[in-house]
Amino acid sequence: MEKSLWFKVLYYWCFKKNPIGSGLTIPFLIGVEKEFGRGQNFEINDLLNEFYLVQVNYSITIRNCQNINMDVCCLDILNNQEKEYYKNFGSIYLEVNDYNDLKTFEDFKLKVKSEYIDYIQQNNYSFNNGIWGGFTDIDLKTIEKIT
Repeated sequence: MEKSLWFKVLYYWCFKKNPIGSGLTIPFLIGVEKEFGRGQNFEINDLLNEFYLVQVNYSITIRNCQNINMDVCCLDILNNQEKEYYKNFGSIYLEVNDYNDLKTFEDFKLKVKSEYIDYIQQNNYSFNNGIWGGFTDIDLKTIEKIT
């Protein structure tokens, strides 16, 4: 999974990019895999299942990006105190309250899918200026740099 394109893009965004980004949306990461990685059969459940199983020292943190006022996924190295503080499903740690009422990972996947499925089905992977749309030229240049 650490060799997955979504992982490489998220690693770049959270650790290498200058300035470092606050994270990427789930539709963006799905779009990366659909358009440049594993193809059109890659779905939200696939991504979330891989998030759940992230290994090494990394965790996937879902937090709100104040710049775009959307939830984004971040690749983080959390300490034990942080891991105990945030609600989690496997390696997914939630810094937002949107999912506090959910009890199981299956419930989490259903909620995430309901939030983003329409955007993804329309190939609207990127959120810019308050609007979902296709990848921008800047997105494409960044993805090309990584792949």
